[in-house]
Amino acid sequence: MPKRVLLIYQSPIVKKFYLNFAPPLGVLSISSYLSSKDIENRVVDCFIENLSNSDIKDYDVLGFSVNISNVTNSLHCAAEIKRKFPQKQIVFGGPQCTEYTRYFIEKDFIDVAIIVSTSCSTRDKH
Repeated sequence: MPKRVLLIYQSPIVKKFYLNFAPPLGVLSISSYLSSKDIENRVVDCFIENLSNSDIKDYDVLGFSVNISNVTNSLHCAAEIKRKFPQKQIVFGGPQCTEYTRYFIEKDFIDVAIIVSTSCSTRDKH
């Protein structure tokens, strides 16, 4: 049975210190790729909507896009999800994972840390 993927772009802890007018293009491009392969997925941009337990329950894999502004909130959220739903697979990616690989790999609640650009990791092998 194909896995369902929830892609999460977490907001910073204090939103008022960060202006974000751009959509999460990296996450949206991953979503588009997954859709092209008939993999059910959804994007939650936490600048616009809150992440709920009902969102999480419906998905097998939860992917976090991590940058300098949202790393703390992403880690906290992922740890809480793994505590409540230990069977969920947690995947982290983005510039912070590539730059600080060991830091993310050592977290026991992160199952996979993607440390290369998505254009390299999602290319067709045909």
